[in-house]
Amino acid sequence: MNKKDAVLKLREETGWGMLDCKNAYEQFDEDYDKALAYLTIKERSPWVMYDYVR
Repeated sequence: MNKKDAVLKLREETGWGMLDCKNAYEQFDEDYDKALAYLTIKERSPWVMYDYVR
């Protein structure tokens, strides 16, 4: 899976924006499963969202 397809798939599955998905994908060295887990946790955790907004 190339980077573009992975980011689009992350966006479809999580509902996060393209930039958030791209950054998560790059942050975890293009590991799709880790990026998906991160975005899923980020969606449900108020503390992670607090850090994100800051």
